[in-house]
Amino acid sequence: MEKTRNIAAPNGPAVWRGPGRLIGLGARDLPPARARAYWALNATTLLVMVMTIGYILFYASYAAPTFWREAGFLATITCAYLCVFLCTAMQRPFAGLLVLVFIGLTHLGVATWLLGRASGAHLYLLVIPVLIALSSEQRRLWIIWPVAALAGSLFLFLWLYRPEGSLVLLPDWIVLSLLTADVFGAVLLAAVLAYIFRRLVHNAETALEQERQRSDRLLQAILPQPVAERLKEDHESEVAEEFEEATAIFADMVGFTGWAAKLPAATVANELNRLYRAIDGLAERHGIEKIKTIGDAYFAVAGVPVRDRDHAANAARFALDLLRLSAGWTSEHLRHPRFRVALASGPVVAGVIGATKFAYDVWGDTVNTASRIEHLPGPGEVWVTDETARRLGDAFRLTPLGPVELRGREPVTLHRLDG
Repeated sequence: MEKTRNIAAPNGPAVWRGPGRLIGLGARDLPPARARAYWALNATTLLVMVMTIGYILFYASYAAPTFWREAGFLATITCAYLCVFLCTAMQRPFAGLLVLVFIGLTHLGVATWLLGRASGAHLYLLVIPVLIALSSEQRRLWIIWPVAALAGSLFLFLWLYRPEGSLVLLPDWIVLSLLTADVFGAVLLAAVLAYIFRRLVHNAETALEQERQRSDRLLQAILPQPVAERLKEDHESEVAEEFEEATAIFADMVGFTGWAAKLPAATVANELNRLYRAIDGLAERHGIEKIKTIGDAYFAVAGVPVRDRDHAANAARFALDLLRLSAGWTSEHLRHPRFRVALASGPVVAGVIGATKFAYDVWGDTVNTASRIEHLPGPGEVWVTDETARRLGDAFRLTPLGPVELRGREPVTLHRLDG
């Protein structure tokens, strides 16, 4: 059988194309589990017809007058096999299976009666259990058919086998060749079915692995990797954890509203996407976990979900690199955007909220403080709380700003991070 190629259908799974299109008859746009029956039935029927035509040519060329009955019967049975393709074209695979088995049994029985004991035609009975297992979801048939095949073999051997069959008219080497052809044909049929099954399993496993990797990538793009791994192990578990020390980071683009009002929405989204992808790269480099963007505001945290003693220093380095990145940023519609950044250190709680469209979030007084400081710095400035400044120590240049009133809370001592 000529090798065929597997190509995805426009609105469904893969189907057979090219020279072997007949094998995929009726299976278009069907899921692989259902298409399997069509592929098994069509491939088996096609191969049986080709092999039967080969026997017809042999009888016609070697001893046509002697074997006219055999040749005529095989020609008739070859045409009968076309009924299987009619069933699969009408998407009636179980009916096609019954038709194929009935015609096949008739084929084997009559061939055994005509040719005699040495034909070996009963060997093809061994293929039928494999065919049924691949093309039928009715598991009772999987158990019943091996017993029926054994009984059929005994029936053919004890009753229909005739030592005086037509093959006695042929030389021994011809009889041996025909018997070898029957053995090879039965093995070939079983091998074709095994190949179809192996190919189906391989395609299914490959698709499953690709989907798993894709799902993992999507999950890790939404959630931190440790949290994603935990949810994969138990998706119903509650993911919430307290962190005694972390640094919340809020970055806000200065003048975003006026800039965005002058451009089409698609252009604004495209420019922000490019810029924030670059900022994501900075965050990954410094071990910062991006939580989300809120409009033009960038919310991230250091020290979560993996605890880090240097969370404040990493957050400060990220903030300074963010200012350098934005100062050198140029594109067609966005040149040198200026950010103001707020850092606050302290305890936070992080976890996954909700059962649908869930997202990893961080909350607590530390996050609220950083959020309220976000709008205070001037363009290109980083302001930090006194707690963050204490953790940074002498490794960074800080300018005290004194107590600052924040909405809804007591004054907070702030510092400007200069480098």
